[in-house]
Amino acid sequence: MGDLLPLPAFAACLAAIMGFFAWIAVHVRRRGLAGEAVRAALASHDEAFR
Repeated sequence: MGDLLPLPAFAACLAAIMGFFAWIAVHVRRRGLAGEAVRAALASHDEAFR
């Protein structure tokens, strides 16, 4: 049982990080705070996520 614990912990951390990035993307797009570099980085993230 102890050998399987790191896998769900890793999956939970990865899901939390991806959720955080998605929230930031929505927040930045809604407020229009993104500069050109941030916009390009978020576009790359969106491409990889989808």
